[in-house]
Amino acid sequence: MAAPLHYALPTTASPPTYLLSVSLMCWAIPLFIGVCAAAGWRLTGNDAFAIGGVFTIAIGCILCAVGILLLIAYRWQIHRLRLCNWRNVSRNEILILVLLLSNFPVAFGIVQYVEYVMDQYRILIVNESSGTLTSVRLNFARRQIPLTDVPADSERKFAVSLGRGEGDIELVFTTNGQEQQTLVEGYHSAGFNNTRERTTVTVQDDGVTVSGPSP
Repeated sequence: MAAPLHYALPTTASPPTYLLSVSLMCWAIPLFIGVCAAAGWRLTGNDAFAIGGVFTIAIGCILCAVGILLLIAYRWQIHRLRLCNWRNVSRNEILILVLLLSNFPVAFGIVQYVEYVMDQYRILIVNESSGTLTSVRLNFARRQIPLTDVPADSERKFAVSLGRGEGDIELVFTTNGQEQQTLVEGYHSAGFNNTRERTTVTVQDDGVTVSGPSP
């Protein structure tokens, strides 16, 4: 009996798994770039990273839609090849779909973190006077932000949230029984801070000196 020809043998079609691989890349690429942009902005304070992060979010939305379309195409292909029922969704497809959608809460969290950091006002108070600075606070936009006391011959670093608003920033403190008020910044708009800059206020017995912002 003659052996059957190879081209006459039935062939088994293979699923187009490359569609799943490309769909997975649609999740990984914007996530990686977005995290790198956020880290670069936090470490350097360069606004170029923030702008790149905004573009990454927009591109990530597009890639998410592309990834979902690729999942649909994969599902259609294996159904057309009669490899699986249309409704029998594999775990890999569900996992990739969840990963694609997970980029949205990750992006939201990064945006919230960036807004939180940008809202921080950094100030260094150096007390070179003979008395402790008590009742220390910042006045901004009709709000009072309390700070901790600064003992004599010491310094304290503060990063405070000013909230929304604009106007002058004043430092108020009490030393040797007298309350003093110093203008720290003539005009400030909350939410537009350079995260690598800090204002330094030096208090001495004969006066107060404001310098900065400085790294």
